[in-house]
Amino acid sequence: MGELGKHLLIIDQAQKNISGLAGQVIGLQDILDNKQTRSAFGEVQLHDFVVSILPPSAYVFQAALSNQRRVDYLIRLPQPLGPISIDAKSPLESYHALHQATDDNQIKVALPAFRAAIGKHIKDIQERNIPAGETADSALMFLLSEAVYAELHANFPETVERSYWAHVWIVSPTTTLMATLNTVRAVLKDARMR
Repeated sequence: MGELGKHLLIIDQAQKNISGLAGQVIGLQDILDNKQTRSAFGEVQLHDFVVSILPPSAYVFQAALSNQRRVDYLIRLPQPLGPISIDAKSPLESYHALHQATDDNQIKVALPAFRAAIGKHIKDIQERNIPAGETADSALMFLLSEAVYAELHANFPETVERSYWAHVWIVSPTTTLMATLNTVRAVLKDARMR
């Protein structure tokens, strides 16, 4: 009976941990469902990556460009490349609609909606974040979700190609953004050594 009591105590503690975790997941879902809080979450996530990889002198947070636009981050790369902007984007509504589509009619609506959402972000970044002579001729679009990034690259190659032509490089949290920022850090180190 004593052993059984110990096991029940362990199970009770595990259940409390699971309940706490479920509450955290629901809280995260609430953040991701609201466009404004999701945007803030994306900016915080981007901030954490930038400040953990680059030295403070290598970036400007919420940098204002000469066209009166603000970018989430302006990375100070040496010439001839010049500064490059990064903006966080989170097209989760169209992504969720695509994955929740259950019949052909819903899929016919969801596919172009997802393509259009990504395309709008690409166009906005191309037009607003790459002012000639002020920044590099490219910019980074940080997608908040690895799942959105994977979907885009797996099933929308024409949209990815469109981003290349627009000089908007799409990056994701744990793979391409970290690799890109580490490359930037190496470039900055090389420039200092020279």
